[in-house]
Amino acid sequence: LPPAPVAESVAQLRERGRERLSVPRDAFVILFFGRLHDLKGIDMLLAAAAPLLVGQRDVRLAIVGPEDGVGAALQRQAQALGVQDRVVFHRGVGECGKAEVFAAADVFALTSRSEGLPNAALEAAAAGLPLLVSEDCHLPEVAEFEAGAVCSLEVPTITAALARFRD
Repeated sequence: LPPAPVAESVAQLRERGRERLSVPRDAFVILFFGRLHDLKGIDMLLAAAAPLLVGQRDVRLAIVGPEDGVGAALQRQAQALGVQDRVVFHRGVGECGKAEVFAAADVFALTSRSEGLPNAALEAAAAGLPLLVSEDCHLPEVAEFEAGAVCSLEVPTITAALARFRD
């Protein structure tokens, strides 16, 4: 029998993901992955990440997913906050690209206003990422099993949680 194909290393996936997202190799990457919809609370995440994006030059926020009503507003918000050069907007990716994007990230953030069972958070956890989720994601297990943090949907709380991941 021929040898089984060798799985791609995480380092290779990470490098390709960072190339896909156009982020520096040494950047700390906060990832949102999902539909760009108001219920996802991406505006709260962007506002909360802004102090880190301004204050720590190696931090990037990657917002990855298909447009669903708020993409243009989020781009305007990033510009108003003066962080447009540190925020990457990327349309959705296929299954192969998803592995690269998750590997490129250092933390997955979902500051949703309402979720049933957030598949993207489960996929990020399966990819080994620490999670930052809002209480409205209904995933108390994240805190219970020390897989990340669960926070209220308030900008200062989200900012503090993101800073803890960075440290």
